[in-house]
Amino acid sequence: MRLPALGFSAAELRHGPRAAITPATPVLLLRQNDEAAATVDELMSDLVNAGETVFSAGGPRGTLPWIGDDHPICDAVAMLLPAYTAIEAAARRKGLDPDHPLHLTKVTRTL
Repeated sequence: MRLPALGFSAAELRHGPRAAITPATPVLLLRQNDEAAATVDELMSDLVNAGETVFSAGGPRGTLPWIGDDHPICDAVAMLLPAYTAIEAAARRKGLDPDHPLHLTKVTRTL
């Protein structure tokens, strides 16, 4: 099964998209040690308590390998490595090849 990936801030997710999340919809939280950390922590608690499937990078409750918080500006880039590694592993477990997704071409024909 292939799933679309959509990006939302923690606050944005609560204003509608949250209704579309079920245990079959994996959620990936990227938590930086910044002003939004408490909001992301609260969202993670709410999702976990609701029985949703949550993966997270960063913070004390992170579930993905994480090198630790260093600086909010750099952390966003650094946390992508464990996130992309987890996404690739999940795709491969489902028999998908993330290096050759269906219907993707490198050539765009313009007439």
